[in-house]
Amino acid sequence: MEHRKGRLKCGYLADIVVLFHDIEEMQADVLQEVAPPLTICGGKVSYRRSA
Repeated sequence: MEHRKGRLKCGYLADIVVLFHDIEEMQADVLQEVAPPLTICGGKVSYRRSA
């Protein structure tokens, strides 16, 4: 699958989690509060938070 994974490029499969916060800057005890508005697995939207 190396020809379809590993890059953010047209034609490649994508596993992406979109976040509104920089989790590297957050305290560990509040990480469980981070809720992604969008998750993409295998190039398809698998979760989208409703507005």
